Amino acid sequence: MSLLPRIALTVAAVLVAAPAYAQDAPDLGRLAELIRWGGVVASVPVIFAALFLIRVVEGFGNRLSVRFSNRRPTIQKVQTTIRFFVYVAATIIAATLSIRLDATALTVIGGALAFAVGFALRDLVASPSSPASPSCSTVHFRWATACRTAARTATSSRSACAACA
Repeated sequence: MSLLPRIALTVAAVLVAAPAYAQDAPDLGRLAELIRWGGVVASVPVIFAALFLIRVVEGFGNRLSVRFSNRRPTIQKVQTTIRFFVYVAATIIAATLSIRLDATALTVIGGALAFAVGFALRDLVASPSSPASPSCSTVHFRWATACRTAARTATSSRSACAACA
């Protein structure tokens, strides 16, 4: 037997679907028991309230950014953090209203969410314009004159301060 018929026979054997004897058909009634339909309806106002709150935070942050332009990076980080927590809170509230879960499932989901939130906040705090990291854009408003002088006298083609450039 040559190579081509062997390959065709192997592909045909793989593509032929064998019946799954060990699996039962999914019980959609049991899946529907996990969903609280009244909670799904109650989740809609929660989602709209979260979207409204995010719009309010955005508008307030934008007005503050215009008024205090030297603090714009800090204001944007606070906006991002508040938006993040509003999204997480709205998701948790909507999920708990809509889905019936036992204590074990809630523990596993809570641990995974804590892990994800920890990494997200670590990345947010570690970014260069974060208030927690001492970068030029954070302390820029205090030493603006010295920073601009250092940028003008820098010998390299890059300026010494990216915020002043």
